[in-house]
Amino acid sequence: MPEYRLADPKTAAIGAGRVVTVAAENAGTGRVPVEIAAVRTSERFEKLTGSGPARVADGYRDAYMTMTLGAGEKATVTIDCDLEPEKVVVDPDAAVLQLRRNKAEAKL
Repeated sequence: MPEYRLADPKTAAIGAGRVVTVAAENAGTGRVPVEIAAVRTSERFEKLTGSGPARVADGYRDAYMTMTLGAGEKATVTIDCDLEPEKVVVDPDAAVLQLRRNKAEAKL
């Protein structure tokens, strides 16, 4: 099972956009393609007030790319974006089962 960890996140202005870099590591045993996203606002969905589908929160934006790291592999990930990101998150949709998900995000 993969266990993603992020470290040393950085962001820099490039023209009208931003570029985000972060060191990513898979400390687990699995190998699976996974999205990694630079996101603005920490809450992706509005709080539910009744039944029905969740709605994306006002102000939430992301830019992402897909990475694949095998057991013990490390890589520097670069994400080009047109937003001012607040953090970087591995698997923002929680589509991949992974150990210690809280280690798979880093504040900028």
